[in-house]
Amino acid sequence: MEKNGLKPDITSRENLFLDLTKAFESVASSEDRSGYNAALKELSSVLLEASQDGNALHALKLERQCIAVEQYLKETDSDILDKQLSRSGEAELSLKLVQDPKTYREHVESIFPNGIRGIPRGDGMYTFVSGQISYLGVGKRYFPAQEDARTEYYAARQANLRAGLEHFQELQREALFPEAVKLEKEIQELNLIEAPKIFVEPREDGQTYKGEIIHVNEEQGYCLQRIGSGLYVHRLDRLDVSPERGQNLKIAYARDGSTARVEPLVQKNKKTLRR
Repeated sequence: MEKNGLKPDITSRENLFLDLTKAFESVASSEDRSGYNAALKELSSVLLEASQDGNALHALKLERQCIAVEQYLKETDSDILDKQLSRSGEAELSLKLVQDPKTYREHVESIFPNGIRGIPRGDGMYTFVSGQISYLGVGKRYFPAQEDARTEYYAARQANLRAGLEHFQELQREALFPEAVKLEKEIQELNLIEAPKIFVEPREDGQTYKGEIIHVNEEQGYCLQRIGSGLYVHRLDRLDVSPERGQNLKIAYARDGSTARVEPLVQKNKKTLRR
């Protein structure tokens, strides 16, 4: 099953986590709290495991159970926790919307009449998770547990949420910029360098890029320039000359949107530019 669904092992993990939270609450309410910190560490372990899957809906469901534990312990203002649960519901609605790419794209286009310039950061999923991560960064001091167990638990919750948000942002990109995502995957499959960071649409508002041209695809009309661990995609029709593989070039985009100027970085370049 795809990431935007729940695989059987993920569903099993949610059931296990629910059982562990109930066991933790039982230990927390008993006079003998010898197993309190160990039970909390079990929750942390499951959260860290979930963060490796990076499933947005799964992350939301586990965080809700964590909030429910805080409600049970009554260490935090109930109004704060109620608001968190409500916002998690808004987050889930925004997730369901982005899982329908066509509807989500139309929705975002209606909000941004001047065009979509990047990934929107006002969606319910983004605002809830970002706020929750910040809350957890300061809230750990109020949780009744040993320092190491408490710190590990809150760090695990944050890791789970970050992984869920990363998945959500992937879904946003796939819905809003499908061609860019497709091209990025094709570039990754070329295996030009190890673990590249790919910039499919580098800034063209007066920016200058310096590095080696390591790939040219005339059929699709682009070249790849390596700068450190990054690969920058330059559209050939936006350049004043046609680069060749192996050239070290400076590509300077004009602020007025005119064709970018391409120049060699050194005078004695092994390959000449075709103008």
